[in-house]
Amino acid sequence: MIIKSLGGLKECVCGMFRNQKDYEVISPTWCQCCNGHNKIIFEELLDQELQSQLIEGICAGESVCSFKIKI
Repeated sequence: MIIKSLGGLKECVCGMFRNQKDYEVISPTWCQCCNGHNKIIFEELLDQELQSQLIEGICAGESVCSFKIKI
């Protein structure tokens, strides 16, 4: 399953960045926090341990945020 940012959102959804008008591109390592949140949500919903991978992140300079969840 691939999860992408909703509606082509062009802003980072991370609480640390979303309220800023401008921000510099940072390491995709920072996006692992959102990756972990997505993983936990789907693990709770499906009641099983899953693997999650960051594919791209807006704050890392990409056009969208996307995560791959292996079920």
